[in-house]
Amino acid sequence: MKKTTIGLSLIFTLLLSVVSYAANVGRELNNKCRQNIKLLNNGTELMLKKTSRELPRWVSYKQAIKDFLYPDKYLEDKTIVGPTPDCEYYLVSNDNNDYQWLCYLHGVLDGNKTLSFRYHEHQFQGKTSDRFMSNEQYKKHVQNMLHWTEYSPTPKEFLLYHYNMNPIVTTIICVVLVVGSFYLIKSFFKF
Repeated sequence: MKKTTIGLSLIFTLLLSVVSYAANVGRELNNKCRQNIKLLNNGTELMLKKTSRELPRWVSYKQAIKDFLYPDKYLEDKTIVGPTPDCEYYLVSNDNNDYQWLCYLHGVLDGNKTLSFRYHEHQFQGKTSDRFMSNEQYKKHVQNMLHWTEYSPTPKEFLLYHYNMNPIVTTIICVVLVVGSFYLIKSFFKF
């Protein structure tokens, strides 16, 4: 009886300590990326107020900071880095009054369609906008975003995703599986 109580206490303590480390990492990454896009949109707006430059229809962040969006002049944060390896920033515009920065993974800030998809072990939401669909590069971008809706995660990513979404239930299921496996092996080999 005493061993069972100690064992259950250890499992309960382990459960509580594991659960305390849980966070919705997907939401945090999404928010970080959206914050970067806001900074880029604000920097472009400031640049347009101070210059009479025409915006290109499609340009990468790396090219934009070389050509016109000088970090020292227009950007609050001098080094904008995407939170994931697939976060690359591009400017899409129809003219100087109709433009948005977008992330190749998360899309635009102000879109009329929302996509929900799994990115490895995270749940993301991306937005697309119909008003830029006349731009061929933007159409390609939307097609690349859509491929994530068909992504099939690995077993490890599947487990991490469910842990991020509901850590208590995932931890309980894992503990039950480990304990059940232990008793199954114990009864099979008659220890």
